[in-house]
Amino acid sequence: MTELARGASAASADGAAFEAAHAELVAPATRYAAVILGAERHSALADVMQDVWTRAWAAWPPAQMERRDAWLFRIVRNRCLDEHRRARRLPRSLDTGDDLAATDDPEASALAEEALRLLAGLPPPLREALWLRAVDDRSYADIAALQGVPIGTVMSRIHAARRRLSRELGR
Repeated sequence: MTELARGASAASADGAAFEAAHAELVAPATRYAAVILGAERHSALADVMQDVWTRAWAAWPPAQMERRDAWLFRIVRNRCLDEHRRARRLPRSLDTGDDLAATDDPEASALAEEALRLLAGLPPPLREALWLRAVDDRSYADIAALQGVPIGTVMSRIHAARRRLSRELGR
């Protein structure tokens, strides 16, 4: 087999692995990005995710494939934080984009919209930590690695988020 043929075969295998990872992770990664961006930056979600997948492909394959999910979620988080920084330098847009809570069931849609409204009221670090734990079922260690903070900080953030949501629901 020639060097060119070996290179084409490896590229094809990498492409197939990337497509499989994309199919598996596109929905949870997009939901995670939507939570970090919040309603105020929801209109940028499609652009952020396009950039995430472009960056992921450029760095593919990651050094540790067993940590692929954490690797990709770190790219998502960093890109979302970049978007928040960029947005602070630009005037605010009134466009809020698509409705993340839209479903065929009006009652479920209303409940999802209320949950998103409550989450949006939390500060971004609390919102992100709670989402990763409650919705994405990540371990405290994974959340700490993603947020770049100690596990104790993650636990405090989740506790604070739950306490705030509990007070809000009590109203």
